[in-house]
Amino acid sequence: MARRAPTRIWGALLGEQGRLLALTGTGLVVVISFAAAVKPLADGQIGLGEALQLMGLAMVPMLQFSLPFAAGFAATMTYHRFAAEHEATAAMAGGIGHRSLIVPAVGLGAVLTVVLAVLMNIVIPGFLRSMERVVAENASRMISSAVERGESIHLADWDVHAAGVTTLAPSEGSGAFDGLLMTDVFAVQRDKGGDVDAYISAARVAVWMFGGSDVGEDGAREDTISVQLVFDDADIVQSGRDNGPPVTLWQKRFISPRYTVPGTFSEDPKFMSYGDLVALRTNPERIQKVQTLRTNLAARIAEHQMIEELDTRLRTEGVGELIDEAVDNRVTIVGSALVRERGGWRVRRSEGAEHVRLVRTDGGGTETVHLARDVYVSVDKQSGGAGLMSEKRIARLEVRAERVVTVRNDGQGADAERRAMSIPGLRTTTDHLTPLLEKPVKELQKQSKEIALDAEEEAGGAITKARKRLKDRVADLHREITSKQHERAAFSLTGLLMVMTGAVVGFKMKDSLALPVYMWSFFPALFAVITIGAGQSLAHKSGEIGLVVLWGGVIAMGMFTCIEYGKLRKH
Repeated sequence: MARRAPTRIWGALLGEQGRLLALTGTGLVVVISFAAAVKPLADGQIGLGEALQLMGLAMVPMLQFSLPFAAGFAATMTYHRFAAEHEATAAMAGGIGHRSLIVPAVGLGAVLTVVLAVLMNIVIPGFLRSMERVVAENASRMISSAVERGESIHLADWDVHAAGVTTLAPSEGSGAFDGLLMTDVFAVQRDKGGDVDAYISAARVAVWMFGGSDVGEDGAREDTISVQLVFDDADIVQSGRDNGPPVTLWQKRFISPRYTVPGTFSEDPKFMSYGDLVALRTNPERIQKVQTLRTNLAARIAEHQMIEELDTRLRTEGVGELIDEAVDNRVTIVGSALVRERGGWRVRRSEGAEHVRLVRTDGGGTETVHLARDVYVSVDKQSGGAGLMSEKRIARLEVRAERVVTVRNDGQGADAERRAMSIPGLRTTTDHLTPLLEKPVKELQKQSKEIALDAEEEAGGAITKARKRLKDRVADLHREITSKQHERAAFSLTGLLMVMTGAVVGFKMKDSLALPVYMWSFFPALFAVITIGAGQSLAHKSGEIGLVVLWGGVIAMGMFTCIEYGKLRKH
């Protein structure tokens, strides 16, 4: 009989805790889920049906917060009633100690810890992706609401302000699933650094939305949303090159590329499962910002290799060849070497020659000969990103000639003279960029270190700067991954501590009212949750010191529970 008594008590305590946990947890998760869905609904970003769907999806992620506090409340109230009604006294009089009576709370806390770990590392990220998809699929409603409120909208690298907006039905075969027509539009396009690249004003701009799917690095297929802007009667003011004056253009119709709308779930590690975080640490280029910096470093290395190739051919063969794939042109340079000068490279004339000879050959085989007093080769500054009126070009060179005489070969007139001429968008006959883009981040960084520093000083240390930006971003990403992993582990452990703290405090304060008793268990739990959140943010920014803060609240709560349990056993 004595052996069966603890089992019956355990069953009663577990049953009461389970009942209170179910009631309290259900109420908390509904309230928190409603709070998560009500703001997009109030802002007009989603409709009532989508709000209910979003609320249903949010219930699972909100378990992360509702379960621990509900379990802590259940343990506090169960053990407080158990002690206040002298059931605990009777059990201890029968030879059952405090340690045995706390076992049901420890068991519930252990199960809760496992459940939270599974939820946070496997289940919740999938539901968060579904929530994000519900909002993304209502992109047209979000844009319309912003325009009607007089706010600017941000689409890819565009900041767009419009006077009005109406829905636009996509035509059959266009592939778009939704469309909007904005009127009296002013748009600003920014480059990767955030600087203004161009201003556009247009009477009308059509915004088309396309659905699709991409296969991620892990082989999983992810849904994507992309947008395309179509400007009618567009007045364009584009930033000048090399700090030159702005260029004003007019275009009857300007169509932007399709921009993928990056879902928060695909870019933010907090929406990734444990397996995704491990894979992301190995392959950080899965994040778009890292991929952009990786591409930029590859382009800077490719530019360096193209200069080296051109210099080698001039020194060995006296002739270097560059090509422009966009217009199917070739530029042949006749000289003896490249010499660093003016932040670039000057072509040294061949021995005994008064000019550097440039021969431009178009796709039809027609040759145009230029005789230049000085010829300079530099990095094409417009090749670092997507140009407004052209396709994306990266890792390209520019040839600039001064005091140029263009030789006519048809005998129809005099040779043409000009002070300067530039030919942008060129690369060597060897494609250096494509092999570099196939290399992972670590290998690309290692290769960039092997390039002699003096080889890039004249170019402003472009490779060093690109490598440092990539290194800093990858280090930031690794810190964020580490902080998220520790945050999930600490939060899972806090579930166990909340239950144990509630049980010990409820047991110890049997003569107090229920509300003050719960406050004594609630505030340590709240302190632990706050320090976990603050520590995660600090660990992301500063590293190890943040982990101390993150785990500090958990350790403090554990110490508080042990001290209170020691006091309980004394009495």
